[in-house]
Amino acid sequence: MISERRRSQKTKEDGAIYEGEGKADREVMIVSGAVKFDGLGRTVKAWYPITEAKSKTPGMFNGNKNESVDPTVTTYDVLNRILTVTLP
Repeated sequence: MISERRRSQKTKEDGAIYEGEGKADREVMIVSGAVKFDGLGRTVKAWYPITEAKSKTPGMFNGNKNESVDPTVTTYDVLNRILTVTLP
């Protein structure tokens, strides 16, 4: 998925989730984590990836966020330098 600024919003890849010893892997789509930009186009929040069932339409946008973990938060100074990166 691409935004109006020609920036990649989401990517989807086939994946398999390990279910345990002697069990078959679960086939899923791995959807890249959501990203929030500020008015200057800088990344200020980034979430972990999520999974979705393969039965969904591959080209359909998935706007969900991984709410189980706080996002990575980045702050900048007036010269566009990174001040802090707060990891979850």
